[in-house]
Amino acid sequence: MVSPSVMQQVRTMLESWESRFPWMYLDSNGLVTVGCGTLLPSAQFATTIPFFNRRTLRASSIVDIKLAWNQVHGGSPAQRAAAPRHKHVAGFYENLTDIRISPFTANQFRDRHKELI
Repeated sequence: MVSPSVMQQVRTMLESWESRFPWMYLDSNGLVTVGCGTLLPSAQFATTIPFFNRRTLRASSIVDIKLAWNQVHGGSPAQRAAAPRHKHVAGFYENLTDIRISPFTANQFRDRHKELI
């Protein structure tokens, strides 16, 4: 079991290394990601996450989540092939879709990273 003080250090380090983004984005390897670097390996997997629409504040439907994942994932080949200085950063994807995760969900994902230590 990780002590609370160590876990707080891990949280702080993860957020400084990964930052926190409530929208889906491609990481530098072209993988669909959300929160503090949480991988969304497939559109189907993404549907297990409680996304909401930032404009209506309603829960996102399975169809909307899959569409958003596919839209973000569509840039994956270009992201993987781009030279490091030409890769898109997470902010590039902010307005690509309207679905988001809550801060609570982002915290849950961040805290699950403790399984790695």
